Amino acid sequence: MKRILTLALIICSICATAFSHNTYASANDFYFSDATFDYYLTKTETGSKMHVKEVLTAVFPDTNQNHGITRSIPYTNQNGKNLTAPSKSDLNLTVTRNGESEPISKTETESGNYIFYIGSKNRYVHGEQVYTLEYDFYNVVTEFDHSGQLTYGGNNAAFQELYWDTNGTGWSQKFKKLTANLHLSRELSENLTTGTSCYVGRYGASGKNAQSRCIISSEDETTYNSFAYNATKEKSAETIITFKTYDLSARENLTFVVDFNPGTFTVPEPVKSAAMIYIVAGFGAIMLLILVIALVRYYKRVAEKWHYKKSLFVAPQYTQPKGLTVADSEYIWLGSKKSSLVATLIELAVTHKIELVKEEKEGLINKKNVWNVKIISLDGLTKAQKNVISIIHGGENYKEGDIFKIEKHTATSHLQTLARNYRTYTADRLEDNDMLLSANDKKKLYSSAYSILAIFVMIFFLIASFIVFEEYGDMLAGGSTLFAVALLSMFVATVMIIAVGAHATKIHRHTHKGIDASNEIDGLREYIKMAEADRLKFNQSVKGAPTSAKGIVSLYEKLLPYAIIFGEEDSWMSELNKYYEENPKIEHGWYSGSDIITLSAFHSMMSYTNNSIRSTTSYTSSSSSSSGFSGGGGGGW
Repeated sequence: MKRILTLALIICSICATAFSHNTYASANDFYFSDATFDYYLTKTETGSKMHVKEVLTAVFPDTNQNHGITRSIPYTNQNGKNLTAPSKSDLNLTVTRNGESEPISKTETESGNYIFYIGSKNRYVHGEQVYTLEYDFYNVVTEFDHSGQLTYGGNNAAFQELYWDTNGTGWSQKFKKLTANLHLSRELSENLTTGTSCYVGRYGASGKNAQSRCIISSEDETTYNSFAYNATKEKSAETIITFKTYDLSARENLTFVVDFNPGTFTVPEPVKSAAMIYIVAGFGAIMLLILVIALVRYYKRVAEKWHYKKSLFVAPQYTQPKGLTVADSEYIWLGSKKSSLVATLIELAVTHKIELVKEEKEGLINKKNVWNVKIISLDGLTKAQKNVISIIHGGENYKEGDIFKIEKHTATSHLQTLARNYRTYTADRLEDNDMLLSANDKKKLYSSAYSILAIFVMIFFLIASFIVFEEYGDMLAGGSTLFAVALLSMFVATVMIIAVGAHATKIHRHTHKGIDASNEIDGLREYIKMAEADRLKFNQSVKGAPTSAKGIVSLYEKLLPYAIIFGEEDSWMSELNKYYEENPKIEHGWYSGSDIITLSAFHSMMSYTNNSIRSTTSYTSSSSSSSGFSGGGGGGW
């Protein structure tokens, strides 16, 4: 029995180990037994070129976890200030594994590196594998003045330098041995200075330890090398400077520095990446296209209506457009207006469909006014008018004779729907009266989608630009200046599109009949804004206009809802109160509870009712979002 239990435990242990190994196996769980980098530096007419040959001996585990290696090759040096590979194709990369051509499954660009996924996604690699990569860099030698600042074209140059990271700090693997061989022609070697050095360590490492781990030597004394023992210039036409180190941990890199006399190489200004130019051109073309389409659509579909409107003469009117409610008038009017919800309530009062009842109640300090709505008649009410009563009543049913208080209610979806339908019903009435185009006809006209699209294009431009700045930094042709000019241009274009859209959407659904109605309302506003003396003269000059005190009170009461949507309610109520005071025998049937409603009481009632409707029919929504970003070197995949 003990033997059986022991055997079972052993089997379980083996299974657990195997399961654990397979579960937690990492694509980075391998190492390099050897890495040899050969750098062939040559002069060109316009600068410098360096051919690189890497031989990486990777040792993978026997488990199926790796398809190959990734290699991150930086396309800049000097902290991103010098572009050495403007594009992936400029690298001319070739890869072999164990002497046979090896595929590259995927390439990426991230944080200043071209990343190559070397291997086949349909095949795993095991044990020792020798990868050979060959590629090219350009303009790798930079130039410095006496203050240590980068310079170009030999201006005050003190020395020229090749500063190079070999394997890079991005590897998660160990390197048991790493050798870097810099191959120089005799001409170049004769221009070497004493500034040759090398360092080993993680990013930012410095000090004697970083230098002591790197050995500068020559493996072949028959080759001329200023660092080789008893070397002479006659031994070879080529110099090979060798940098070597051992037992590199993850993220450790070997960096070598070789200095040359000024004038050894032509050092042009860094080749600028055209990425920003392409982005500006692309997004600029899209924005221009949107603007052109918007303007063409505007002038084709909308401008004619504005021209028609401007051709109309605005004459003062003392009556509202026939057959329209204050809700209809507010919707169809092309001027700057206020919400008509409270105005509709007052309209119901002055047309004697309801009565506003004021009560005085004792407060903690002073008396306060409480307003109630008494329903007198529901005959002939529009759907929009009925919705206003429902909203004031908290969404409850009602009938003639009901009395309820104007108060705040808890916002519900039903009340919000009532508020939305108030606008919908009003639009439907105007469509039925041929003052607004139908929804199907509206689609043929200018759409505010142009404005939304322009905003999104500008946002995408910002995102794309920031990504490119992150990748290329100082190497952008035009750089920050081009970005600033492009952003300003896009902003101006977006504002223009929005302005055109705002101008268009005010009138794009209006028919000529609707524009005529809006023009009449303009005339009504002119009448309300007149001085009292001018208004009386106007009434006397127009046939049929009321001139008696009773007629003027009746007219002013009917126009009170319109004064509200024009924002003139206080001055209009003051005018009305004068007539109430001067003519106490004239009855007012739209409110009760006081002989004369004071301006402060009216303003208080209006403000409270408006706030009650707004809080009852409003709602809030919240959203949250998050984003993150996840550098040469390499690893496994």
